[in-house]
Amino acid sequence: MSMSYSPPVAKFFFVLVFIALSGCAQKLNCSKLKNGKFYYYSFYARNIINIDRQDTLQIETESATGTILRSKIIWESDCDYKLYIGAMDPVQSSYKDSLISTIPFDCRVVFLSSDFYVCKVSAKTPYFDFNKRDTIYFQK
Repeated sequence: MSMSYSPPVAKFFFVLVFIALSGCAQKLNCSKLKNGKFYYYSFYARNIINIDRQDTLQIETESATGTILRSKIIWESDCDYKLYIGAMDPVQSSYKDSLISTIPFDCRVVFLSSDFYVCKVSAKTPYFDFNKRDTIYFQK
């Protein structure tokens, strides 16, 4: 009769590793994201979008066309904010744009390095549900 034996030390080690990997995530210091110049690659326009962020105002400029979009940011914490796309534009180009500018896009920074950060963005709109991860790079 053969019995499998797992020594208590092995079980303790497994529990210790599990706790270390699941519950002790490093807190991100996202304070440098509130002001600065950034850019990302637009999935839709297929080009670079430059960002100039000044605390509660985000100005995005499409590199190919020069089109400018002014959005409002409400910071909930250093790494969480609500983005109101186009809310600060002086003129809304359509009813749909006007409606979208009133809907908060929830943004959460999930990774931060010296060159870029990754954020999860989600929103529920009358037209679509939006869930995406995006990489935003620091301009140097």
